[in-house]
Amino acid sequence: MHIGGSPLINCDKNDMKPFYSPLAGRQPFWESQNFEESCDILNQLIGPHQSVLDEDLARFFCRYYFGPLYQSHMVYLQWSARQTLTRTQSPDVYVLYIPLDGNIEECVNHHELTRSSPDCAHLFSPEQLLQGHLPSQGQGISVCLPKSLVLAECQKLTSKPLRRSLEFQVALNLNTKQGRSIKDLVLYLWHQSHQESVLLPQLEGVLVSGLLQHHPHTYSADLKSPDRLLGERQFQSAKAFILANLKNPITIGDIAQAAETSARSLQRSFARYCDCTPKQFLTNARLDALRQ
Repeated sequence: MHIGGSPLINCDKNDMKPFYSPLAGRQPFWESQNFEESCDILNQLIGPHQSVLDEDLARFFCRYYFGPLYQSHMVYLQWSARQTLTRTQSPDVYVLYIPLDGNIEECVNHHELTRSSPDCAHLFSPEQLLQGHLPSQGQGISVCLPKSLVLAECQKLTSKPLRRSLEFQVALNLNTKQGRSIKDLVLYLWHQSHQESVLLPQLEGVLVSGLLQHHPHTYSADLKSPDRLLGERQFQSAKAFILANLKNPITIGDIAQAAETSARSLQRSFARYCDCTPKQFLTNARLDALRQ
């Protein structure tokens, strides 16, 4: 049986049930029954936290896998034994957690209670205080995105200075069209991270841009506000920038910045003048260049 085209990973320690995961035979970065050492390693991988076991220490077992991206990284986690985990988000990192097995109840900043599951991912913003109750076993992928990367892309998309903190809504519904696309992209990124793919910069940019454009945050209204169509000079500047960067990892924000406009205006203008999105125009231009 496979999930996402990936083989069964056998886990026979501490009564862990078999995991079906996109690991494709990868070797773990860390595998241990030592609870304290495993917590130290997880601190280094996803940020500072404290964990307390809620059951017999002898039942604890974990595996951590690591996937480097371009500016960010991914951590695939598997664990057994119920735990209570408390952490203060690093001030420099956004963390997107995609659960693949097991439900986690998390309290954000002492008041916002949410539950992550295979149907609902969590996106944590810097400096949030989190307390989570982990089930007796589970697995999922954490994508750690540098704050500088997310803020830079947001400023490009809004074409405005960011004068307040950028905080995302925590829960991300994986059953919507946008949610499924985000999950599929994360799983594809995980695969590409182990192939040393030249696509990593582009894919990383697509993930950040997609989260900013389709998941609620403090600047969502700025991205959705109506904007005018681009003038001829600006539109030609946008197309020229795309054609000059066919081999480079560019995002919608980069194109909008080059044309001195907002992402909203850019999207509307390409839909009006080219009957496609800027991403489709970029993809078509790259395919044309390959054919030539």
